[in-house]
Order: sequence, then C-alpha cells, then structure tokens
Amino acid sequence: MKYFFFLLLLAGCSTYVPVEYRTPSEYSAKKDSYVQIIINKESSLTPAQKLTLAEDLGLELNNDGWLRYKKEKSPKQLYEIVINQFEINSEAKLPSTETVDKRTYRTASYRAIGNASFSIKRLDEESPTQFNISSNTIVASRVELPDILGAYSRVGVFSTLMGTNSEADIIEKQDKTLSMEALIEAKARVFEAIKSKITPVKNIVKIKLEDDRDDMEELKSLLKENDLTGAVIYLDYLNAQERRSDVFYNLGVVYEALGYFSEACNYYKEAYALSAKSIYLEQKAGCELRLQQFSLLPF
Repeated sequence: MKYFFFLLLLAGCSTYVPVEYRTPSEYSAKKDSYVQIIINKESSLTPAQKLTLAEDLGLELNNDGWLRYKKEKSPKQLYEIVINQFEINSEAKLPSTETVDKRTYRTASYRAIGNASFSIKRLDEESPTQFNISSNTIVASRVELPDILGAYSRVGVFSTLMGTNSEADIIEKQDKTLSMEALIEAKARVFEAIKSKITPVKNIVKIKLEDDRDDMEELKSLLKENDLTGAVIYLDYLNAQERRSDVFYNLGVVYEALGYFSEACNYYKEAYALSAKSIYLEQKAGCELRLQQFSLLPF
C-alpha cells in the first residue's frame, strides 16, 4: 500500500474506512518489475512525440505503483512494452444555444477519441501479448454569450462596444479550450486502458467502523491522521483490557486498510465468535473474497 491515499468519510456518527485492493488484469505483470517502453519505428509520431509518449506513459505506470519504469535499460528489467500505434483526436459535435431570463447560453461538446495498439513481453517469453485499445468520451461546457446592445447581460456594454468579449471571441475560446480538454481526456483514457491490461486493477471498498463507544474517539483521531500503525497499537491496548467484539472487528478493518487481508479475516472471525452480528459475518465474507483476489496477484 505504498501509494495508498487514506481518507475518512463521515456519515452521521459513523466512520467509513476506504480499503484499497486489486483484482487481476488480462496480463498481470509481476509487482515491482522494471519495464522498458519502446515506440515502434513504423509509428507516425515524430521523434519528440515518441519520447514524450514513452516518458508520460512511464510516469503513469510509476504513479500506479505496481510497475517501475526507467528511461534507460535496467539490469532488473523484466518486461518490454512496445507501442505500435497511439492516436488521440478531438471531434466537434453540433453546438446548441438557449435563452433563459434574457440571457443566451451556448453549449458545445467535443468527442475525445483515443486508439492504441501495444504488446508486452517478459524478457524470457518467446512471443509478446498483443492488445488493441479504443476509447471515446464527450467533454462539454456551457457559456453565456453577450446580448445585443441594450439588452441585460453580465458582459459589459463597454466591452462589447470595444470589440472585446464578443460572441465570436467567446465561441472561439470555448471551442479551443474544449478541443484541448478532449485531447487530454483521450490520452488519459488510453493510458488508463493500457494500465488496466497489464497491472492489477485498483478497487476501493468503504467499510464502516464500529465506533459508538467513547473510547473509539481516539481511534478515529488516529485514522484521521492516517496513522494506521498507531490505530493497531491502540486497538491492541483496548483488547488487552477487555476482549470486545467491536475491537476485533475494527482491527479487521484497519488490517484490511493496511493490505493484510488474511489477518483481517481472522479478526472478523474473532468478532463474530464473541458476538454473532450480521455485519461481522458480511465483512468476513467480503474480506475472504478480497483475500482470494490478493492470492491471484503476481508478486
């Protein structure tokens, strides 16, 4: 859980702890392996674009936290990724206008289109695994257009007379901004699709603490500070004073947040043995599913 970003979501008097876990992908590369990213010579990208693409994708892989990218070859390198095709485009859709309370608004949208093909191969494999990716989505915005002279508008009359903030300028700015946003979105979606093919997919489940008793305020404070180790120590201290089902259950939640699913399942089991609450049984079942997925990951 090196890149685990811990947040607490409060709902009424209850605290929900987000637990991150991963599920296997189509080609799950081994954790902490070094990869090299190569752009196919036949690609239509310029040399500068090829370099930028490799570095940007490498940064995305590093941020994901499963694989490690280095620009140069590494003695620890295990995988080679070859990008054969990478295209991103933005396509304008037909805009629309509407007038509300004497104000005219323009809604514009662009389709973000991304396509890529790539292969990945462990260095001791004879042939690579090929993937083709295609994605598209819509980005949109709504802006107010200046009214004719004399009509009410938040766009100043002086600005209109001086030729600034004109309808044409606003439309051009909106379209230019949306076109760029669409390209950024298309690139992000292709990168996300590439990661989802070769690294186990991140998932988040929010688990409710049992925090009704006064001595759980300290636990909530520790979790708010992201101090998971301190939370375990505190719960162990409470457990030494009295064996309580809520303490065992909360230990299960914290251990899941730490990524220790086997230990967490045992704590849920202990909680249920002390008090046969349905929530203990439900969380134990969920933990066992996450443990099963964890056991399939390539470490």
